[in-house]
Amino acid sequence: MKNLINIAIVEKNVFYRESLRTILSQIPDFRIISDTESYSDLMKISLAAKVDLVLLDEELTDSKCIQEIKNYFAKLNDVKILALSDHNNECFQKEIIQNGVDDIIQKHFSKKKIEEKIRSLITTK
Repeated sequence: MKNLINIAIVEKNVFYRESLRTILSQIPDFRIISDTESYSDLMKISLAAKVDLVLLDEELTDSKCIQEIKNYFAKLNDVKILALSDHNNECFQKEIIQNGVDDIIQKHFSKKKIEEKIRSLITTK
């Protein structure tokens, strides 16, 4: 059996959040340990949960938020942050990456595309 990939979803839009949970829960080695609408709620989960990846709403990708998430989970592991974006704006995407996000995926994705993106990020630790 593959190692479990522990995922936290932080998405303001309840439809996207529930859709992500449903899609990712179908992948046997993906475990959703949290889904919330704000990064402050994410900070309330136990460090023992060992988050490997945070799927983060692009509206929450300012550098302060990203640094707080990385610092919080750095106590146990190197958390990856995958931004969920509605935009194809290259300047905006560059800014998100400069703020510390590891990668970006468009919110209109297929199950295969998001699975590949997550696996790629996790294997590049």
